[in-house]
Amino acid sequence: MGTLGSRLKERRERMNITQLQASKDLGITNVQLCRYESDIHKPDPELLAKVADVYEVSIYYLVTGKEQTTAHLNSEQIQFLHWVERHMENSFFEDFDKSPEDSKSEMMETLKFLWEREKRRRCEYKQVK
Repeated sequence: MGTLGSRLKERRERMNITQLQASKDLGITNVQLCRYESDIHKPDPELLAKVADVYEVSIYYLVTGKEQTTAHLNSEQIQFLHWVERHMENSFFEDFDKSPEDSKSEMMETLKFLWEREKRRRCEYKQVK
């Protein structure tokens, strides 16, 4: 399955993008990209989102190495997955990537709880206005 760095490199190469061009597209130095691809450093969540956009792949794939299929999900579940991608910290992704499947399920349940709380908070905020 590989590491985050190996997936970054594999995806960039699959798209026939040089490291120099990718670093320009991402607004980082070639050295920084090399460090990410070599797993010396991990990209922050904002950069990871930009990489996913430039490389035309999901953050979920970059972090887990698995393709994310959403055909079986309803719209609220898809919204939840998008919320997770936008709000996760780098350390969470590192822990998630290394965790056994049962721990991943527990982490996702915790995230779902946080997401539901955020939705309620937004709804309450709209009612106050």
